[in-house]
Amino acid sequence: MRPLTEAPPVLHPDGPAVPRRGSAAAVRLLGGAVAAGLGLGALTVLVVVLWISSPYPDSGPHGALHIAVDLWLLAHGAGLVRTGSGGGASVPVELTPLLLTLLPAWLLWRATRGALAEAFAPARAEAVRAAAWVSTGYLLVGAVAVWYATDGPVRVDLLSAGVRLPLVTVGVTGLAAWAALGRPAPALPAVVRPVRGAFAERRGAGARRYGTLRVLTAAPQAVAVLRTTVTGVLLLVSGGAVLLLAGLAWHTEAVHEALGGLTGSWSGALAVLLLTLALAPNAAVWAAAYGLGPGFTLGAGSVVAPLGAGGMPRLPHFPLLAALPGEGPGSPLTWSAAAVPLVAAVAMGRSAAQAAVPLRGARDSALTPRVTAALAGLAAVGCALVMALLALLAGGALGNGQLAHFGPVWWLVAPATLAWAAGVGVPTALAIRAWRLRPRRGATPVGAGVGRGGAPPGGVGPRAEPAGAGPSGAGRGGAGRGGVATGGRGPGGAHADAGTGAGSRSGWRRPRRAGAAPAPQGAGGRARRAEQQDDWHSTAARRTRWAALKEASGGLVPDFPPRRRD
Repeated sequence: MRPLTEAPPVLHPDGPAVPRRGSAAAVRLLGGAVAAGLGLGALTVLVVVLWISSPYPDSGPHGALHIAVDLWLLAHGAGLVRTGSGGGASVPVELTPLLLTLLPAWLLWRATRGALAEAFAPARAEAVRAAAWVSTGYLLVGAVAVWYATDGPVRVDLLSAGVRLPLVTVGVTGLAAWAALGRPAPALPAVVRPVRGAFAERRGAGARRYGTLRVLTAAPQAVAVLRTTVTGVLLLVSGGAVLLLAGLAWHTEAVHEALGGLTGSWSGALAVLLLTLALAPNAAVWAAAYGLGPGFTLGAGSVVAPLGAGGMPRLPHFPLLAALPGEGPGSPLTWSAAAVPLVAAVAMGRSAAQAAVPLRGARDSALTPRVTAALAGLAAVGCALVMALLALLAGGALGNGQLAHFGPVWWLVAPATLAWAAGVGVPTALAIRAWRLRPRRGATPVGAGVGRGGAPPGGVGPRAEPAGAGPSGAGRGGAGRGGVATGGRGPGGAHADAGTGAGSRSGWRRPRRAGAAPAPQGAGGRARRAEQQDDWHSTAARRTRWAALKEASGGLVPDFPPRRRD
């Protein structure tokens, strides 16, 4: 009900008022600019606090603000160039701390979702416009930051900033808009649709040939491939984090010496600790590449892998570098890192098998072995591509010459990931699929049809009792506890036509398990249920139930026949 004090709405003679599109665009543009400003402000506050607390500041507030802008651009993947070094040459700094990237990504995500919050079910065009306006506002502030950071002892590389800053911005806003739309399945390109339609219309050998492609391009299988890929990537990165923590715990003394040897003040120790935390995701990806086999490099042609480490240059004292294994051949301890990709591949196979057989024992809804293997293989390819991208983002240059590359080599990580995920994941998926299709002992087979007494599997009607439980020894469907007929609503119920009368083998009818065939549907099923209802209420069945009830009552029921319904 509307309160009496509230005035009724006044309708305009030209129709209801429609919000202007220009005002919404301005709000979204401002939201993107505010998201960029918040990221810059947070890093500026952190750098200024460390600069104020430092006992030996080597620059003024302008230098601290310049470092904050450089860090903000570095968080988007833009490369930096350090000038004024000992040799006078420019030194590139392109190692992006992945944890630092989460700050602008989260702010962009919140800004895009906030721009679409007013729409209950935004259309695709509206979501694209919102993402475009938020990206424009964000990039305007980013352009000012790039202009500000073009000079100084640490300046931004214009080419990398012009490519990576828009790429990260548009990517995050696009993902946020896609999530606001309900994460719809991506539509096939216009070039592929006629080809897929032609595959769908084929019959015979052609349909068998292209059946796997047609099934995998369906929405449920595409989601299953994506879910399996994400499972593998998460387990590989999580396993890398476990390896990193194990290395830090194994070299505790070296890590402590590296942390205390870099600085003597608490502000410097805090700065080193924050830098270590910002680079921790990078180190987790490095450790994942180590477990996969190729390992990573520390410049100067060095290799750090489970089979051995060698050629390592003189490294600075840094906590994460102190956790590296020593030079020399590998040992069983380093070989045990292979458990990380092994566990990830098995988990991917299990996820693919669950998607292939969503219901245990249901062969009708299960995917074929060929489609299951293709699903696991596509997930392996996706996992290899994502790990190659992470390896590319987690590494970078810290100088020229021998320091031109730090981290894993992406074109070695990709085939190693594919070998583990496909070589172990595909056989695991096929094995688990076969195990899930194995019928359980004593369970009612799926699609078993109508059971004893005409009742569907699991019994329709009252609970089934053990045969011979009644005093008269009536079978299943006959007299139950206390002699009262509690059989299923099959033809005859307690009637002699139930097929399990006195003297039959006793046993319990199992209730229908999850995944068992439901009651018959359709016109045939309705006719069968109507026939079962008529048999349950037939005169012969009523007389039999009345006789069993009178015998169980011990003479309390008077001796008169039941009334007929004729």
